[in-house]
Amino acid sequence: MFGEYCNKYLIFLLTFMSTFCCAVDEYTLEFEGIDNPKILNLLYSASQLKILQNSPPTTNIGLRRRAENDIKNIVKILHSQAYYNSRVKLDFDFEHSPVIVKIFIETGPIYPFESFNLVPDPQSSGSFPLKTVDLKDIGICIGEPATTLAIIEAESSLEQLMNNAGYPYGQVTSREVIANQETKTISTSLFVNSGLPMYFGTTEIVGNLRVKNRYFRKHITWSEGDLYSPQSIQCTQNKLELSGLFSSVSISIPDEAPQDGDLPVSIEVKEAKPRSIGFGVNYETERGPGASASWVHRNLKGMGDRLAVNGTLWSDKQFGGVSYIQPDWRRLGQDLIWSADYLRERDEGYTSKSYSLSSILSVEVSRSLRMTYGVMYKHLIDTDIHESKRHESQKDEDETFNLFKLPISLYWNNTNDVLNPTTGQKIKLKSIPSYKFIGSQIFYSINILSGSYYIPLDRRKNHVFALQGTFGFIPGPCKTEIPRSELFDAGTDTLLRGYKYKTVSPLDDTYKPTGGRSMMIYSLEYRYRMSNDIGWVLFYDFGNVYANRVPQFNKKILQSVGIGFRYFTPVGPIRLDIAVPLNPRKHVESSSYQAYLSIGQSF
Repeated sequence: MFGEYCNKYLIFLLTFMSTFCCAVDEYTLEFEGIDNPKILNLLYSASQLKILQNSPPTTNIGLRRRAENDIKNIVKILHSQAYYNSRVKLDFDFEHSPVIVKIFIETGPIYPFESFNLVPDPQSSGSFPLKTVDLKDIGICIGEPATTLAIIEAESSLEQLMNNAGYPYGQVTSREVIANQETKTISTSLFVNSGLPMYFGTTEIVGNLRVKNRYFRKHITWSEGDLYSPQSIQCTQNKLELSGLFSSVSISIPDEAPQDGDLPVSIEVKEAKPRSIGFGVNYETERGPGASASWVHRNLKGMGDRLAVNGTLWSDKQFGGVSYIQPDWRRLGQDLIWSADYLRERDEGYTSKSYSLSSILSVEVSRSLRMTYGVMYKHLIDTDIHESKRHESQKDEDETFNLFKLPISLYWNNTNDVLNPTTGQKIKLKSIPSYKFIGSQIFYSINILSGSYYIPLDRRKNHVFALQGTFGFIPGPCKTEIPRSELFDAGTDTLLRGYKYKTVSPLDDTYKPTGGRSMMIYSLEYRYRMSNDIGWVLFYDFGNVYANRVPQFNKKILQSVGIGFRYFTPVGPIRLDIAVPLNPRKHVESSSYQAYLSIGQSF
């Protein structure tokens, strides 16, 4: 009798051990009852069964415990999605290899918001008018699902709302969420301590060595005694960062609210090196390699005054210039620019040499609009001029011009990135009225209008469609009286790629460009950024340069296509474009393609 009892006990023990204590080599996980991919992803990301699937427990009972520990995480996920009456059930198939773990979920109904209350914290004081807050302003709509994310975002939005209204220490101290199982709804209350409104007090500047305190005072966008405004702090920080004088800028207020309501502000900066030297290289198929160099002192007198020397060297073009910029001259956002330039060019249609002196005002009209205007004197000498009617008489003569110019431009830009725009638009209008005042007097005006538009094709803006149109016209006397080097010639890395450098214009009887008085050129680009560093571009350019004052639509349109490579750097993308002309001109094109190496997008 005792032996029979022992045998039964041994069989039970062995069965128990085989069921709960045998080793688990691997298992699979399945969720039943959930079809929403978003919720499934959340469940998998929070499940220890999924996270530790490659490290299975040693026994069946260990697998059960792991699965049971998952239930609380699953319930939290379901509650976060407004399923407050859900049920979770586990099932195991230990006979199968690998072991199958199934989690059955009954979500129940989605619980909507029945009410959402903003309540002053009874243990604190505050004067912010919570009753005036529209729930829509913090992202809450009664009747919509009462998700955890909606509640958290509402708290953040409310604190930001108080911050913007001058209550920088306002915060949600606690929340109360009540599920009504009869009505299947949620009632939420946020308990708020807004504190008292704050006013700007004294401002301390820390870390500046060469930059004078007066420079900071000019750019601080608040006055002592003004109601606190985070927008004013952000605007000041942006201005200081964009000045180029600092490697870091930090603007802070105390961690705790001052009792008197006067809010001290600390501006802590680390100055960047005031001097810098830059070098660059370019390459074009027809022109060969080119180089550029620059030297800049960004803080000559401690007020952000900038002295710059720069030069460019090609086999057919040499440029050198010196400029001095006085920022915020007489008023904020208005820069005075003095410059002296030398330029020598030898192109297919002419050779020119010029010296110029200018004084230009650059005025920030608004955040998106900048205007420049000023005066310029230019001494210009053109030689080797090609013109169909006067070619034989002009080609070996020098033409000297003493020009008084009044350059003016308007530049509107609301793109998201100066170096690599992926959304927005920009428009630039440039007009240079010019008057020859020594010898035969003439007046003409060089006018160029360009517009660019950027359309992101996906949410991450890795696929972008970009288009640009450029229009130009030069009213004035007959074409042969206008300096040849001031006329339009396209066929560059930004205007009608693929054609021989600066030869897109009317041609003379020896197939040399004679320059145009109007132009109309378009560029279309598909830009694909495949990684943080690498991108590709497909482009199509078309247009022409015309002898008349306005484009002649009955003339032939030149077209080109190409492919580009982009390597993205902190100073802008390095650009390599290869363009093929679709309408090669006999006796003009010397290559079946053109390659361009430069920095920055083409537009």
